[in-house]
Amino acid sequence: MKKETITYSVIKGETLYEIASKIYNDPYAWTILVYDNHEIIIDPNNILADQKLIIRLGLKDIEK
Repeated sequence: MKKETITYSVIKGETLYEIASKIYNDPYAWTILVYDNHEIIIDPNNILADQKLIIRLGLKDIEK
């Protein structure tokens, strides 16, 4: 089964922590964003405005 994805455009000043909180309802899921975008995220502490991230769907309720 193919995983469904969307593209997310980073807003100026956003962090992976904030994006993970918004998308996955879990700020600590930022590591998933890094894993899925390892080819474009060189430094997780320095993402760029308008950078396009691949977001896996179906992870909204990540088990903690």
